[in-house]
Amino acid sequence: MDDLWMAAIRSAPAGMSVLSAFRSGMRESVNQLPEDTWADLTERTQLALTVPAVRARFADELLRTADVMAEAVGDRTGRGASDPLVRTFTGALLGAAMIAFYDAHFYRPGFCEGFAPPLQRLAAGLTL
Repeated sequence: MDDLWMAAIRSAPAGMSVLSAFRSGMRESVNQLPEDTWADLTERTQLALTVPAVRARFADELLRTADVMAEAVGDRTGRGASDPLVRTFTGALLGAAMIAFYDAHFYRPGFCEGFAPPLQRLAAGLTL
């Protein structure tokens, strides 16, 4: 899914904000996933929540995803992927995606709907 998501982000119009590009890219990539791929992603995530060895591998995969996302953010902003602001922003996006996926109980339409409010809060400055 990362490849679809990052391709959608990179192809977003130049004037689109990074946050909007991520929101649009996530929606586009999730809707393009075949049902069996979504089911596999759901199964792997549920295993990661219950099996310690799988959880460790899942954590490694999240770090890899964060690196891929940071490259895309860096490309859109003209900053490097290792820039602290890029890494912080990327972590917030990844956290929002993870929580939306979990809160939707891995249900695809619920995930897409659940991803929008956290991104809106990030865009507004994430005040608590």
